Amino acid sequence: MKTNKKFLSLINLLRYRATNEGNKKAYTFLFNGQTEANSLTYGEFERRAQAIAAKLQTMRIAKGERALLLYSQGLDFMCAFFGCLYA
Repeated sequence: MKTNKKFLSLINLLRYRATNEGNKKAYTFLFNGQTEANSLTYGEFERRAQAIAAKLQTMRIAKGERALLLYSQGLDFMCAFFGCLYA
């Protein structure tokens, strides 16, 4: 699906993709740069990011505060990064 829409943020883009292409593969992590280890659809990606955002909000972390993301290589970092953007 091609779109000429302009998005004001990465979150707006993810919301659009999750709504319109929720079952489409969004990201694939390649172990050693070659072998597919795991992947996320846009819908799964948005749900995981929103869950992390909800957790951050329950921790009463103020908007604009810094967060340190310590993750090994993989898709968990992407979800956490977008979770911070959502929060």
